[in-house]
Amino acid sequence: MQVISKTGGVHKCDLTLSIDGEESSVSFEGTGSVDAIFNAIKQAVGQQPHLVLYAIDGVTGGTDAQASAHVRLEHNGRIVSGNAAEPDTLVASARAYLNAYNRLLIERGASAQGAMAG
Repeated sequence: MQVISKTGGVHKCDLTLSIDGEESSVSFEGTGSVDAIFNAIKQAVGQQPHLVLYAIDGVTGGTDAQASAHVRLEHNGRIVSGNAAEPDTLVASARAYLNAYNRLLIERGASAQGAMAG
């Protein structure tokens, strides 16, 4: 994943996911970095779940703090949650979104492999 952000400019995410063993590369521009990331993931997986909740917490203090991201998605009446902790807030956000999305796949009986960050 590569994210480009510019104050007053374009926010872009270039992302490659491995979906059921096949790589899918996408690029998406958004209103902010997280918007670009989440929309790139939706484009790569071909689904449009509704984002119910997105939250970031600092696990530790300081500039090198671990960020804990929480994502809740709704799709076809089912709600799932995903979490991830990383030193990079944007990576934590992407992993939490993928974690929630994979839960949607598993709950509907799809491939347990689903979408994994590559």
